[in-house]
Amino acid sequence: MVTTQKYHFFTSSIAYWRVNKSLRECIDNQVRADNSLNAKVTGFNVYKVLVPIDTQYKINNYMPVGVEIELIHYEEYQSS
Repeated sequence: MVTTQKYHFFTSSIAYWRVNKSLRECIDNQVRADNSLNAKVTGFNVYKVLVPIDTQYKINNYMPVGVEIELIHYEEYQSS
């Protein structure tokens, strides 16, 4: 029996957003995307989105809208 995960993770900075079923992979993908820029990205939000990953929803102001979400964390990049 295949069980569908009833939530997924969403990370977003001012430059990119990423989704993944795995929290660790979502964060790693976000960091890679942000590091690909030469711009100053100061950090990113981490959300738990309480619907399966294949659910369609809108994104407004760098966050999911129209679905239930939980802000889990804000990760601030260290200045170098």
